[in-house]
Amino acid sequence: GAEPRVVYIDRPATATATPSRVPASIARGPLRVLLAGDSTSVESEQAWSNVPGVDLVGAEGRNGCPLIQPDSGWSVLYTPFTIDHCDWRLYVPQAVAGVAPDVVVASWGGFIPGDYRRADGSVDWVREGGPVLDVVRASMSEFETAVAPARVVWVTYPATELLSPDWVRLADEARNDALWPLVFDGHCSADMDRWLTDSVAGPLFHDGVHLNGP
Repeated sequence: GAEPRVVYIDRPATATATPSRVPASIARGPLRVLLAGDSTSVESEQAWSNVPGVDLVGAEGRNGCPLIQPDSGWSVLYTPFTIDHCDWRLYVPQAVAGVAPDVVVASWGGFIPGDYRRADGSVDWVREGGPVLDVVRASMSEFETAVAPARVVWVTYPATELLSPDWVRLADEARNDALWPLVFDGHCSADMDRWLTDSVAGPLFHDGVHLNGP
């Protein structure tokens, strides 16, 4: 299967975004990389361990766990796990302190593109001008602060093939393609979605959502 590459994207300085590139002193490597996120991160562990120039020092992804937390006022529609299991604030910073990575590769491709429910029962998703976009981006900033001084690389993820009622939004390719630039604007990111789409022949997923590997 295809192996992910770390691709650092310089973004022009604006009022809200500054260029973000891992310093050359780190890029000479090998990069000490810690994985974090949902099951899309967990399932990529073997592939990352095979990437030249990467020293994979740990994987703190958890199946079925979103980036945003309930105290944000929003929750995802489709996770069966408890809050204490899914709260990355309880385990990712501790892992970073223990293994001192240069880079944390963050993949929440199984959740960021989906639907979210507010406490009043209303449902929304990541879209320009919508409230969920602000919540997700605030959660990203909180994550980056929590794992400092490690740098964070956020990775995009292909639209899945899951079509059950709770996951249908994840299979919407147009929505998936539109949301990543909105979510990652001003953050260091790698477009794994485009790279996989352009370079992999054949099916991407072995179960509809997780990539074929290694």
